[in-house]
Amino acid sequence: MSKVHLILDVGGVLVLNKWNEILSKLALRIKQPEYALQSVIQEYFNYLMLDENIGPDLFLAQKQINWFPPKDLIEFQARVEKSEYLNWELIDYLQHLRGCECSLLTNSYKDVKSVLHQKLGMPKFYRHLINSSECGILKPDPLIYLYALAILDAEPGKCIFVDDTEENIEGAVKIGMQGIIYDDLDIFKKRLSESLQGM
Repeated sequence: MSKVHLILDVGGVLVLNKWNEILSKLALRIKQPEYALQSVIQEYFNYLMLDENIGPDLFLAQKQINWFPPKDLIEFQARVEKSEYLNWELIDYLQHLRGCECSLLTNSYKDVKSVLHQKLGMPKFYRHLINSSECGILKPDPLIYLYALAILDAEPGKCIFVDDTEENIEGAVKIGMQGIIYDDLDIFKKRLSESLQGM
């Protein structure tokens, strides 16, 4: 029997933060709807996660957004990064999991490894870390999942992708992987057990 590859997202799965709380406070302070801020912030972060060297001033000017002060975008990013913490319950579970080889697939910055291991103290329980800023492709583009398969030397039917975003799960499922949405450890364990029985 060939091995099963468990491919995990980082942000929202292994690393948690206070994004929503920080976003709500910012929306109140600058008197803008949360959905508008979320959209602008996510687009800016997507540029950063593709290793695009663009500062907030230039980004906001290019997008013709004059209601969002660049200093607030910088401050939001700093507060989110400061609020990050490891999902230790999940990590402990994964370190003792048998029958799967773990790898990570993330939309993140180039320094994600140092953040995970040096700043946050995460143990290296995984084999590969596939990062959007290194390959130039963002989830949910199917190409990033195909790229991951090539790195892992794996068949899609032997891969389970775990993410906290439905859209990213759909991208993996399109190329033949199984997908599990992560929102709670006990529910995740149950879904993973069911997925493994079917492989």
